[in-house]
Amino acid sequence: MEPMSNLTRDTVLERLPEVRLILGSDDTLQILLHGRVVDCGTHALSVLEAFASPTRLADALSQLSHRTRGALDWIELTGTIERLYADGVLRRPDRQVELRREAVPRGFGSAEIHARMLNDTERTGCYIQALATVVRPGDIVVDIGTGTGILALAAARAGASRVYAIEADWIGRSAQDLFEANGYADRIRLVRGWSTQVELPERADLLVSEVIGNDPLGERVLEITLDARRRLLKSDARLVPSRLRIYGLAVTIPPQELRKRSFVADNAAAWGAQYGFDFAPLVDRAQATPQSFLVRPHIPRSWPVLAQPVLLAQIDPAAFTGLVVDHTESTEIAKAGRLDGVVVFFELELAPGVRYTTDPAQVDERCSWRSPVWVFADPLEVEPGDRVAMTYTYGIAENWGRVHVARA
Repeated sequence: MEPMSNLTRDTVLERLPEVRLILGSDDTLQILLHGRVVDCGTHALSVLEAFASPTRLADALSQLSHRTRGALDWIELTGTIERLYADGVLRRPDRQVELRREAVPRGFGSAEIHARMLNDTERTGCYIQALATVVRPGDIVVDIGTGTGILALAAARAGASRVYAIEADWIGRSAQDLFEANGYADRIRLVRGWSTQVELPERADLLVSEVIGNDPLGERVLEITLDARRRLLKSDARLVPSRLRIYGLAVTIPPQELRKRSFVADNAAAWGAQYGFDFAPLVDRAQATPQSFLVRPHIPRSWPVLAQPVLLAQIDPAAFTGLVVDHTESTEIAKAGRLDGVVVFFELELAPGVRYTTDPAQVDERCSWRSPVWVFADPLEVEPGDRVAMTYTYGIAENWGRVHVARA
């Protein structure tokens, strides 16, 4: 075998411990990695299986050779291994993940993402205020997804004796620099890896995790927190945030927003006139498949609101046990209109007296989160006094909360 890139027959590789996969109908695979999509071809599943543990490249190729059919298929197989190595999905066990240079500025590890969060002074400030309130002198703290390390620094400044700052992405290197520059390197230990894979030398008194996504559950906060409670925390550990509430707001979505963001009849007609093709099937497909888009949380403040916010889910991070949410709540319509969308927002209780919300009516315009808006192809014409049922579902398979509305 000729060397691939800087790999040789004796190179030992292993796959990352945790990757998200999208298997296409044509058996091709995409991997979601740090905000990027890596296209992998048809051999990727076999390659990931072959490198589930540290394996010599020659041994893996010997194991995989029976899956190829001719020279071109062999080239595709070896090319898949090379692409996965270059993109950081496969790594040398004795080295940090090697990423393409052009991939570094994107995803959850990018400077832009973390600069936006640091510029969101209300969001970050509320977390820091909460840590100043709940951290006790001598506490052992775990910070999951430390990013730049701002919350680990805040916990140490509040009196924690040791902080384990867990981070899988390259941004952890910057966090380590901050720990040293601010004089906390003796109390904060950077732990490279996914929280669900790492082991700590001791259990913690307090967990802080800022892994609430645009969809509140979309960054796997339930799975991550449950694992941390079982393996990383003391039985009486405190958690920040201490409560998560998810709300739905029944609205009429302005036509200009729909035209910009979804498959609606007006768009189909305009596209047909522009390009000379029939786009009606896109509208038909939209009626069978829920559509959603993201907006800055303050934008829906100006949209017609048809009812009071509906509490779709309430989660106690210290006590929940299930990883599936399926809850229906009915509400009374207060204003006549066309109910064609639901804005999802959330509220965090971070500490006694410290609360943060993305409620459109209250959120700061600098908020760095985005709010999901679910679009209904068959709007409901509603009148005051009508009742509608709003359902929120979340499951591991979809990893994204969904909202449905029907007449109660």
